[in-house]
Amino acid sequence: MLRKGKDTNHNDFGGEGAGGASHLVFPWVAERTYGFLVKGVPSTEDKDHTVYTAWFKSEELGWTLIASWSRPGGAQYIDGMY
Repeated sequence: MLRKGKDTNHNDFGGEGAGGASHLVFPWVAERTYGFLVKGVPSTEDKDHTVYTAWFKSEELGWTLIASWSRPGGAQYIDGMY
């Protein structure tokens, strides 16, 4: 993990692989519209890593950072729909 938002929980995990997970703690309200944005770009610091960053948008918070992670295995951009 490179950075995380103020209300984001995260944990690292291992076992059969290695990685991590993060989630934003937020009081969801039914029938409201929320936004998500995910960006994946080659790392500027490590040529074999991709940096994935996610943001969340709500009326209360505006755009807020969920988390940003660096993943090894090749530097690439996200393309197409996810």
